[in-house]
Amino acid sequence: MSVVGVCGLGLIGSSIARAALLRGRVLGYDPDQRTREDAAAIGIDVRGGLTELLESDVLVLAGPTAVNAALLSELPPGTAAVMDVGSAKLPIVEAWASNPAVRFIPSHPMAGSEFAGFSAGRADLFQGASWPVVIVEHTDPQALALVLSLIAAMGARAVPVSAAAHDRAVATVSHLPHLLAGALGQTMSNHESLALRLAAGSFRDVTRISGSPPARTAEFVVANHEQAAARARAAASALNAVADSLDAAAVDDVADWLEASHRARGLFESSRSGEVEQLIIPSAEALRDRLLAARDTGLEVLSIDGGSAGFQVALLGAPPW
Repeated sequence: MSVVGVCGLGLIGSSIARAALLRGRVLGYDPDQRTREDAAAIGIDVRGGLTELLESDVLVLAGPTAVNAALLSELPPGTAAVMDVGSAKLPIVEAWASNPAVRFIPSHPMAGSEFAGFSAGRADLFQGASWPVVIVEHTDPQALALVLSLIAAMGARAVPVSAAAHDRAVATVSHLPHLLAGALGQTMSNHESLALRLAAGSFRDVTRISGSPPARTAEFVVANHEQAAARARAAASALNAVADSLDAAAVDDVADWLEASHRARGLFESSRSGEVEQLIIPSAEALRDRLLAARDTGLEVLSIDGGSAGFQVALLGAPPW
């Protein structure tokens, strides 16, 4: 990968830029003057705006979802492959429909931090992370191959998905945890000094993500508001059910209620199991079609290398459960 452009140099954008700098040239832009100065100091070729990033091989839109959607609708058709990294995919796919000539690959790295801003970025942030990539019938094959190669180079695993399935899944495993941590905060008074003094590992682990700036969390949860609201209501219903069991001091019922979470944790711990396939795929078109057929199954692209004979690809199949 020779040139990567990054528009938006917060936590995710600056982490992509730092990782790409280890392998090539990076162009960058951010509307914040201090961020641009900090980016230039680490070797990013800072530009004056989005259009000056179009000479990149891959252009990464790394702002909030609404900002990315607006930028995407304004991009001229060009040679750069364009990807976004927002946490909701249906809104950006809808924006793409107004400008379908852009060689766009919607994506979302499942990695982050409770910290924010350029200084929070890390070159190793994506090591071992799943990275959903939306693939549709008209996905540009060459753009897809470039994006998959960039994702693999950062140590992440691309997961082919549809936009709708992505948004449903992320509402459960990403957005709902933020809301549950928020609910814990809502139940505490402003002066629970004893409770906070006694808080230990369970409180620390549940509230880690609450260290994120509330406005940033609100932006990405609201971007997926329909799915996030549905999961929040489902969680509220589940909590009401266990509250009834607690009122009745029904130990067995509470244990049964907790069993689903215990089982989910075990499945999460084993989610990287599966059969690895080593394939030679002759063309970018064949690669796209292979991954399109595997959308939403949990298949991961472990590695991808292009050559004169096609693409050498390692795929981790869906978990066996």
